[in-house]
Amino acid sequence: GKGKIVVLHTNITASVKDADFAVPIKAFAEQVGTFTNKNGLVQSFEQSMLPLQGLPSSGDFFKRLSLELSMKKEVAVGNN
Repeated sequence: GKGKIVVLHTNITASVKDADFAVPIKAFAEQVGTFTNKNGLVQSFEQSMLPLQGLPSSGDFFKRLSLELSMKKEVAVGNN
């Protein structure tokens, strides 16, 4: 069947408007952390703006989604 399109974005864009589900996330400047570039260099970044309260990062969103899906799987097989 036809799949659903989910977009995580910091702004309202054409892709957000066309998505089946849109999730607002923190902008890069609203986060602190590290990333590894394509050459394997680990780079740090600092928060330079405050995000809206309760707004997740993309990583936070996927952690929560993974937790929710694993909980539903446990209920489906009777482990919960």
